Amino acid sequence: MVINGQKNFYINLEHSLRQIDFTKDSYTQNEKEVWDHYANIVFSHQASKTDSILMSNFLRRNTDGKKLLERMEKDNHIPLYILEQCSNIKAIYQNKVWVKIKESERAFPEEITYQTCLEVLERMYDYYNWSKEESKGRNPMVRQRTRLQYFAVLMHSWMKSTPLNMMIIYIINYYKKKGEIWYNNKPTVFNPNDRKHINLIINNLISDIDNVLRFKIKNYFLNYYLIVSEKNGKQTAGDNWAEYVEYGTTDDIVIELQNIGLPRHLSMMIKDNYMDFLTFEDGMLIDLDAKALIENIDDKKYRNELEELKMMIL
Repeated sequence: MVINGQKNFYINLEHSLRQIDFTKDSYTQNEKEVWDHYANIVFSHQASKTDSILMSNFLRRNTDGKKLLERMEKDNHIPLYILEQCSNIKAIYQNKVWVKIKESERAFPEEITYQTCLEVLERMYDYYNWSKEESKGRNPMVRQRTRLQYFAVLMHSWMKSTPLNMMIIYIINYYKKKGEIWYNNKPTVFNPNDRKHINLIINNLISDIDNVLRFKIKNYFLNYYLIVSEKNGKQTAGDNWAEYVEYGTTDDIVIELQNIGLPRHLSMMIKDNYMDFLTFEDGMLIDLDAKALIENIDDKKYRNELEELKMMIL
């Protein structure tokens, strides 16, 4: 489809860049994301002066494509490395973020609370136009703005290293207070004694952590952090919440352990109980004494974790 431009593919790339309706009245969220993504790549090729089959076909299929790209490039403030790293986010939104960022502004609050998480999500919703970009399709990220409250609960617990079993309890309590869930494609009164409702919440929680927090929201946070860092400097920008959302913690040691391939829950267990078997140098993990660690883990308290760890590191 990309090479041949089937089904008005390249015309829809131009429509994406122009922020106008696509050629199809009814399209899937996946189709939209593909058109938007390749449209962003076309613009990054324009900014980098890259010749490609994608660019050649785009210009051949769109008479005014060259003028459009040149005008966008003239108005662009975003460095090429950010455009390339964040090719899933439209350049028009990135440039609006650039303009709105004030001098000496931090990227994210210093304190991580439910309220600061909600405030950040509200800002992202407006800056990146989530009401249009993330509200369509069968299972949108934010069908309504009020959905941000759910993600604020989820994000706060996740970034503060809350174990998954506790997060499930928090989310159940959230829905008890809210009073309803989205069930069978419609709002439904939440029944905490209904196993189907509970299973749905748990499945959605795990899916939202992997697909929304650690992917979509992380990508928006990363883009915002990179733009603030570029405009105001890294020291002013402060902590990068994109990293915290990806790893589910603000703890550098837990992040280091995940970087060597350990899952979050094992990393937290080792950090909390078995630091003696880790060697750090200048804040970087340089050695893990796997044999001694395995021999010293409490096999009664952490039987399942021990078996999982043996399979991973022995």
